[in-house]
Parts: sequence; structure tokens; C-alpha cells
Amino acid sequence: MFKEKKKKLENDEEKEKQEDAKLNGVSKNLKEIEEDLQSFIEEEISDKEVEQELARLEQLIQKEKLEKEKEYKIKSTYTVKTKRISDDIREILPLWIEKPIYWITPGNKFEKRKEQWTKEWAQLLIAYTDTKHIFVVIVRDIINEFPFKNPLVKKQLKREQFVEIGDQLVGERRADWLDKKKTRLFVTWQTRDETSEDLYLWAQEEGRQFLSIFELMEDEYWNTLPEEEIRKIFSLLVREDKAIYVDSRQKNSIRFEFRY
Repeated sequence: MFKEKKKKLENDEEKEKQEDAKLNGVSKNLKEIEEDLQSFIEEEISDKEVEQELARLEQLIQKEKLEKEKEYKIKSTYTVKTKRISDDIREILPLWIEKPIYWITPGNKFEKRKEQWTKEWAQLLIAYTDTKHIFVVIVRDIINEFPFKNPLVKKQLKREQFVEIGDQLVGERRADWLDKKKTRLFVTWQTRDETSEDLYLWAQEEGRQFLSIFELMEDEYWNTLPEEEIRKIFSLLVREDKAIYVDSRQKNSIRFEFRY
């Protein structure tokens, strides 16, 4: 038994060494990309040069998707600084997340390219908030979180860039700014009907027949839902006969009508 455990341990150690060697190779390749682009990024570059580089990278990404998708994906064992990338986040990462050029916003002259850039980042934001079950993001916080800040390529979205991404989602009616200064963004990564159904099933599983707005805003799983949105969800549940108001005047609390 001891020999079997020892042999298994040795095999595990050998696998870890092999994985580390692969990851070092990935880091080396990405470092080379960074060095190649560093002089390009630091120089005063024209919109046309940025356009050409983005087009070139787009072709490269398409080629990677078709021919070497597995090889270029960020592995679940890779660490960003000291923080391990979780499997759920790894699965939503686009291939271009490793490309430093994607942290440069295309100029206004290239309207189609800029629109594509904004949409791609907006799609990543939707996927991120969905995966994390976050409804409201605070701009100053999220631009300091991976993947919007990527130590791997030493790049980070600026505030004005993130605001452009948020504006894109607002234009698509998939988000709303919660203040005039655009510091907090309410992201609707699912419909209100879907959120109300999720809340109903969650309450049923948790045995929460009575629920108030305050209690929901204090719950770790739901605490990013804005109060106004919670009220709309409560109203929807009442209209669907899935709940009734406990306080008919203020409408701050509901009692679920569970159907077993």
C-alpha cells in the first residue's frame, strides 16, 4: 500500500513538472508577443497602424480557433500572480484576452472596428457577470479584477474604456447606469422573468416562504440586485400568483405560494 501511494505521488509530481514546463512555454511565447508589441505600443502610432494590427490579430485568432483551439486556451492550472483562475472563468475567456493590442481602443475613424471591439468586450462582461451571478458592477472595482486587468500581458482597461463598453450594453438594452457619473452599472445578463423564476426556486429550496427586500439585499447570493429591480421582481411574482404581499401598502415583503 505504501509503495503504491509513493508511486502515485511520484507520478503526480512528474505530471506537475510537465504542466509547469508547458505553462512556462506559454508564458515565454506571450512574453515574446509582449516584447514585439511593446515598441509598437509605446511609440506614437496612427489609427491606421492600430487598424492594421487589429486586423492581423483577428486573422490570427480565427486561425487559432480553427486549428489549435486547445493549445491556446489558458489552462486551469495557470495562475495570474498568486490567484488561480477558476474553471468557470477560464471557460468564458476569449482567445484575444492574451493579446495586448486588445487593450487599445480603435480610433473613431474606424467605426466598424471600434464597434466590434466594444461588442467583444461587452460580451465578455455579460459572460463574467452571469458566471459570477453579479447584477451590479462598480467600475473602479471591476477594472482592477481579472480579466479586465490582466497581469499576464500587463494590461488593464481604463475607466473611460469600460464606460464605452457599458454604453454599448445600455444601447443594446442589456444594462443601465445607476448614476449620472456612470460609476455603477446594472447588467441584465438574464431577463426579469428568468430572475424571478430563479428567486422563486431559490426561496423554495432554502425554505424562505417569507422574504423582504432588506433580507434579499443582505443575502450574499442576491445582494447586488438593486432595490428598484427587487420591487419589480416582487410585483412580477405577485402577478403570476407565485407570491402575495405581506404589507400591501409599502410592498416591502412577500409570502411565496409554493407549488409542490
